[in-house]
Amino acid sequence: MLLHLRLDNVGAYNLDVDVGDKRFSTIITLKQVPSFLIEAFTRLSECDAWNVEGIFRKEGNVNRIKNVMSVYFGTVPIPREYMIHDICTLIKRFFREIRVPIFIDKQRTLLKYAENLADNNSATVNLILETINKGLPACHVGTLGYLMRLLKEISENCH
Repeated sequence: MLLHLRLDNVGAYNLDVDVGDKRFSTIITLKQVPSFLIEAFTRLSECDAWNVEGIFRKEGNVNRIKNVMSVYFGTVPIPREYMIHDICTLIKRFFREIRVPIFIDKQRTLLKYAENLADNNSATVNLILETINKGLPACHVGTLGYLMRLLKEISENCH
């Protein structure tokens, strides 16, 4: 039986994340974050990947990156011989391979509309974002929240 890669059928964890500022601590739980993504970003952090130029722009080694579905499902770890660009390529491919995208067409249309309003009407933008968030499955919200936090960290630490 062929399993389709979906965010709701991969190995996943619930993560508690502190989103507070320096004075106050606020803990939120990101639900059903794929274990593959957690492992991938942990490996990148351990390799000091934030200082490598073009980590998501450059492609990894095609010969090394084969038969990775079991890695995506979280049943086997990312092979130790995978380099920084290999892992980044896996992350990009993971999001291309999932059968149900994080945002469906209607939600993408709302996001584009919110983007056009961003400078003029923050209350409407916030309402649109809340509406989209409430319509997403927990695994999509958790995955998106985790990805955005890590990409923000990368952008803040890259040189």
